[in-house]
Amino acid sequence: MPQLTSRDYALLDKFIGLVLDRYKAGERTKTEAVGDIAHVVAAVDKGVGIGDDPRAYMKAVMNETD
Repeated sequence: MPQLTSRDYALLDKFIGLVLDRYKAGERTKTEAVGDIAHVVAAVDKGVGIGDDPRAYMKAVMNETD
């Protein structure tokens, strides 16, 4: 099972903070915010190469401009 690096944990912290900030600002519904976080959890569980790349997904969400 792949291990998360300290860099991955920093990215995860930043990602979750951004998702929560967007929810708090009304930019995301609760369902969307939960979905964003759940997607990353599922991707980490499946592992890179088997499922979605969690790092790429977090970076894509953080780069969204609505």
